[in-house]
Amino acid sequence: MWYCFITLLWFCLTFLVILPILCHRLKYSIYYGGLGTRNITEENLRMQEDNKLRLLTAKKEFRNMIKNQIVRKPKNFTDIIITVIAVSRGTTNYNPFYLTQTVSKLLQLLQKDSTILEFTYGLMVCNVDSLPNAFTEAKEISNFIHTTVKYTKRLNQVINRFEKEKQDYVYCLEKSLQFQSKYILLVEDDAYPTERMLSILEYSIQNIFERKFSEFSYQQRKVAYLKMYHPERLLGFISTEIYRLFELAGAILLLLTVLIALRKKCMHGVTWRFITLTGVYTVFLALAIGRPNLISIRTVSPYFHSFVTAPSCCTPANLYSYKGAKAVIASLSNKDSYPGHAKDALLDEFLKEAEYTAMYVEPNIFKHIGQYSSLRQGKVLDPYVV
Repeated sequence: MWYCFITLLWFCLTFLVILPILCHRLKYSIYYGGLGTRNITEENLRMQEDNKLRLLTAKKEFRNMIKNQIVRKPKNFTDIIITVIAVSRGTTNYNPFYLTQTVSKLLQLLQKDSTILEFTYGLMVCNVDSLPNAFTEAKEISNFIHTTVKYTKRLNQVINRFEKEKQDYVYCLEKSLQFQSKYILLVEDDAYPTERMLSILEYSIQNIFERKFSEFSYQQRKVAYLKMYHPERLLGFISTEIYRLFELAGAILLLLTVLIALRKKCMHGVTWRFITLTGVYTVFLALAIGRPNLISIRTVSPYFHSFVTAPSCCTPANLYSYKGAKAVIASLSNKDSYPGHAKDALLDEFLKEAEYTAMYVEPNIFKHIGQYSSLRQGKVLDPYVV
């Protein structure tokens, strides 16, 4: 009876007191925004404040890096071309300057890691705004970064936004191929690179495409591209991805091993009731904190990242091999995109039809900072979903 009371008390303290206090601001935990009604306006203002701080740093670093220096047009046969797809976002009253932030961070990383990088890099911006002359942010950056502009004249043809996005994506991929690079990293302007992005990128290439470190089964398949970002809200344990359940089982076994060792050291026996309760506690704890937060621990080293078959949805940052990019262009150019059938759905169709596969590196090495959807005419997205 006493044992049951202590167990119940511990569960209540953990899940009804301690975790709600610690995790109500922890995104992707079950407690996020849970202490009181979710205030979307307040959360959007907080994200705008984060964006403002990021932008101040980006502008300062950008000025320092480009002082007396212009980033030249990428050379032919550069190992990796990083292409940032740019389109104006926000509203008439507010410009988030995502392009400035992303380009500045990429330049900073390329400069900071230059002595340890094994590959050569080129950087370019692909301006696909339908009114490029009005897109002043991209025009200013084009003075320092090689930029290609798709719509040099006003877009007269009426096409749906999803088809335009697909055509723009194909255009930027084609322009990147002109440099005959081995790999193309196609990044949307609101995909912000993490601090270790380049080292993880190179580790991923050596693993997936160049088969340097391992002999896993995915290396026997033709990989067209490697996803570098998947929405965190879709990375939970409750999923059709079976490997995540094995991760949960591994966490249970690890905690059990530690607790059993401690109990034996204290001369306590181990019962099936103890094992069952520990397992249940671990499952509840993992679900409460959220898998996206737990796997973020693995970002401390490139070697802790893992590779799995790419899940569907979303293309903020994809790394293409040269042959994979050509195959994707050929496939997407012959398909139509429309509401409910965006370019990521066309990529899924490509993988089903072709002899290629796609992989995903986990945890993410890019962060999605966008609040404004270019597909939804600048509509502000739900901050609890972004």
